[in-house]
Amino acid sequence: MKERRSLYTGFFYPASRNKIKELFDFFTDDKVNICNSINKRMGLIVPHAGYMYCAKTALNAYKSVFSETKIKRVIIMGPDHNNMAKPISVYGGGPWITPMGKVEIDYDFVKFLIGNEGFYEDSNGHIKEHSIEVQLPYLQYFMEDNFKIVPIIIGNQSFGNIMKISEILEKNTEKGDLIIASTDLNHYENQKITHEKDYKIIEAVRRRDSNKLYEIIEQDKISMCGYGAVSVLLNMNFSDVSVISHSTSAEVNGNFSSVVGYMSALFN
Repeated sequence: MKERRSLYTGFFYPASRNKIKELFDFFTDDKVNICNSINKRMGLIVPHAGYMYCAKTALNAYKSVFSETKIKRVIIMGPDHNNMAKPISVYGGGPWITPMGKVEIDYDFVKFLIGNEGFYEDSNGHIKEHSIEVQLPYLQYFMEDNFKIVPIIIGNQSFGNIMKISEILEKNTEKGDLIIASTDLNHYENQKITHEKDYKIIEAVRRRDSNKLYEIIEQDKISMCGYGAVSVLLNMNFSDVSVISHSTSAEVNGNFSSVVGYMSALFN
């Protein structure tokens, strides 16, 4: 099968393994305690912007995961920025290649998913999407090539599709699985409005209230891209959620008039 090679090196993140590692070493202060035993299933909300803007926010959450459990399989859900994907688009093509190396696909789980109504094998829908690709170097930094992935693009973030995905994942994931919702928060308004809208999202996440999340996104016109993936986690049977970090692009580039918000959160 044809490999899915990185499209966004040199744009969203550095084009060399050494540069990525240097950047991550800087943001983690070279202090990463890796757990070597499989203890639990976990969920994660992380941003998918350029690393200069959001790597610190993402790494704060990734560090927490890998200090608590060893991970063998990662199910990564992202939105469809290019309007190319089917409603629930499961990748079944070849391995993904990044500057950090090769990431294999869990084809058994892919086959299982597409055997369920509403799930489609749709590798073409993943060709240009960045929200999953940018998560892989983070995972490779902590695990090298000792894991497999199941990439899912949610092309239609209807509440019905979200419930369908959450029910399937709840019943068919286990200890050693990490389920990632890749999303940024509000886009391209000023810093004050971005903070106000982002904190409404964060409060809905803290309460694990997907109905409230959908309500405020519509009511307050919040341009959060991956709300469907986040809602999948909110509807799974995790016992606890901890918001790890929040930041904005303005904190990096100084542009307070056109801002993107980022958050990371951990589900146990």
